[in-house]
Amino acid sequence: LEQEEKELRTKWNKEKEISNKIKSKKEELEKANHNLELAESNYDYELAAKLKHGTIPKLQEELTAAQTRYSIANSDKIMAQAEVFKAQSALKGIPKTKANAEARVEAEARVNEANRELARATARFEETSRDVESVTNQIENSKNKIINLRSQISETTLESIRQEQVSRI
Repeated sequence: LEQEEKELRTKWNKEKEISNKIKSKKEELEKANHNLELAESNYDYELAAKLKHGTIPKLQEELTAAQTRYSIANSDKIMAQAEVFKAQSALKGIPKTKANAEARVEAEARVNEANRELARATARFEETSRDVESVTNQIENSKNKIINLRSQISETTLESIRQEQVSRI
């Protein structure tokens, strides 16, 4: 009985941890969306781009992954539901083998779907990470071009001023 309590407590703590992570990711996502709105209204396009093409998609993928992990963690509940189904089937006179097979197939299908969703979320996360890296590089290149243009403009302006002063003398 103590062992069973320990196992249940461990499962509960794992579910609670995943649930808290989901809640935390949702809050982070809401905050990032709010910051995006502020950045756009303040014409801070660099921050808006980072949020829109980096932070927000990353948080969405992390949220999806956490939700998928939650589904997988709950696969034990699915198996428990299968046991209930077997017991109900026995009471209703449905042969055990049929009830077992149906419950097993249903549980396996749910677990397989959760695994496929996790794989899709992982692929989307990796794709988003590559996109974020690309946008970050583009922003960095644009910054460097602006710095170079400013430098050229400053040099040209200084040279014009010098030539003007020399021509006055």
